[in-house]
Amino acid sequence: MKYIDDEYSKYFLGTAGIQQAGTGSYAAKTVDDDIKDEIIESDCKYIEEKLQQLLQIDGYFFGYNSDDYKFELVERENPVSIELSRRAQAERLDILLKNYDIAEEYIAETQGIPVEYISKKQSGIFPAFQKKEFAKSKSKLAIEQEKIFNDSIESSKKKITAKMSDNIKEAVLKCNSISDLYKSLDVSWTQDLQNNMLIAYLVAYDDVYTATQTKEFEAKVESTVDIFNMPFEEAITYFQSKYPELWEELDTYDEAIRERFFWVKKTTDLEVTKKIQKSLIKALEEGQSFQAWINNLDDNLKMIQLGADGAYLETVYRTNLSSAYATGRYETQTKQKSNFPYWQYAAVMDARTTDICSELNNKVYRADDPIWNTIYPPNHYNERSTVIALADYDMQDEGLGVDNSNILKESQVYKDFKQTTFYGNPAKSYVKNMEKSAEEKQTQVNANAKELKTWQ
Repeated sequence: MKYIDDEYSKYFLGTAGIQQAGTGSYAAKTVDDDIKDEIIESDCKYIEEKLQQLLQIDGYFFGYNSDDYKFELVERENPVSIELSRRAQAERLDILLKNYDIAEEYIAETQGIPVEYISKKQSGIFPAFQKKEFAKSKSKLAIEQEKIFNDSIESSKKKITAKMSDNIKEAVLKCNSISDLYKSLDVSWTQDLQNNMLIAYLVAYDDVYTATQTKEFEAKVESTVDIFNMPFEEAITYFQSKYPELWEELDTYDEAIRERFFWVKKTTDLEVTKKIQKSLIKALEEGQSFQAWINNLDDNLKMIQLGADGAYLETVYRTNLSSAYATGRYETQTKQKSNFPYWQYAAVMDARTTDICSELNNKVYRADDPIWNTIYPPNHYNERSTVIALADYDMQDEGLGVDNSNILKESQVYKDFKQTTFYGNPAKSYVKNMEKSAEEKQTQVNANAKELKTWQ
């Protein structure tokens, strides 16, 4: 395989316009993969010929006819990829069958089922007896989707935060003196964080599509794939198999996530630098030297929540994936608002529920009401609330009315919420909020640098 990879690399060294890894077009990547397949096929034939020649020599020495035997290299498919592809196709077929009339002949041809075993269900779009259950189940479905997403973050965070901690340690160890910490560290954050932000967006796309395109709901959703713990390319393939239109749209989503990641890196670099500066200042005040502080770096990082299981790093991971997920929900629901023109805020009501989520729970506003530019979740750390898209029949069956957003704006809870960093919309105000945050953190880093200079 090393020979094949070398040949592939050799080909592209002289090819203009090829994107760097992690930043290229998914459409272009498909073309690249086709070329790679051709190179692999050619090299496999070459290897088969060489093996056959060795067989001829072996037959000559041991007295048998080598023509009776033949070497053939056979590609072995990844069983995990096969299963994911089948699962995605099955889920997509299920959605199609629930929403469209498909000719029996087509189903027989594509699924390998004899026509005589296929019969149509009773037709009818959203029959009256289904409507109410459909509407009631939406809230439970959305809350369950949110829970599954948060559980997925929890299951994958340790692997990512451990890499993040290693990256921080590597950046600090490059510092030879106190003066190297006068400016922001340049941490090489793991690519997995950026990749998982894109996956979070696609999970939201899938969740919204599921909630608005199927006719029957159950208040239970089973997590079918451990999406954040599988290889990135396999996760992408899963979504593209389920939603072929993503082949054209994925580049746009990827570009938006990369822009977000630029600000994630900038603000996180500054926050990490600020924490490290403070730790060093405290050590110097206690009589330690810079080198002594470096020698005890693992413990120092742990004390300021930057260790392998550091609370700050977990917050960075969870918050940015949640923000990408919320953006995916918002943008997908916005595209569907002509059919689902009302949005309802759904909170998990228990002892942990915040004042703003309690105030907003069950509130219904039109999808085009500007209030969503300020209250679309997440509205605080560890957010569990979500937004449900409703159709006219949902409103009628549940006896819901549209709330007056002007009344909300006059409430003290909303006025207090306006002073928080979460005030805004994750899809619209993200860059603006991150720019403001970066400016504030830069000021703090500069102040710490002045204090460090007194110890030189």
